[in-house]
Amino acid sequence: MSTPRTNAVSRRTALAGLGAGGLGLGLGASARSVTAQEASVEMATHPIVGAWFLRNDPNNLVDVDYGIFHGDGTYTGMHPIAGPVIGVWRPAGEQNVDVTTNALNISFEAGQYVPGTVHGWYSLTVDEDGMTFAGAYAVELTSPDGTYVASFESTTSATRLVVESMEQRGTPTS
Repeated sequence: MSTPRTNAVSRRTALAGLGAGGLGLGLGASARSVTAQEASVEMATHPIVGAWFLRNDPNNLVDVDYGIFHGDGTYTGMHPIAGPVIGVWRPAGEQNVDVTTNALNISFEAGQYVPGTVHGWYSLTVDEDGMTFAGAYAVELTSPDGTYVASFESTTSATRLVVESMEQRGTPTS
């Protein structure tokens, strides 16, 4: 019985090779506008960083979603109709941010899927206490071929999610 030969490559060596390859690709990339991957300490410590409960329309109490502003300038969220939301943000001042988002369901009714792109632009201001924010936004919906479907503008407000103890269960988040 012969013993099969294996190439002994440690996990550390493999990861180092992948890291070096990724670094080479990153260094070889062309110059472009600032992206989330080029985040600074200013972004990581901005008061918008964290998890939030958003109310997207003051006249529609069920138009809510959850979102996370990451310290690297990325945004992830979940909207009950548009579905998963992904985006980027940048500081526009000590308490202000500009945000651009995209989602893939242009339906206006929960439970329905209509393919297309929901593109959003937001201008938000975090209150001094860091526990709430408010701002304005505009949204444009396009079909998969890029045809304009609809657009609207509104305001949003949000409350920061905080860790709660087991004794606090049953208390509304906002």
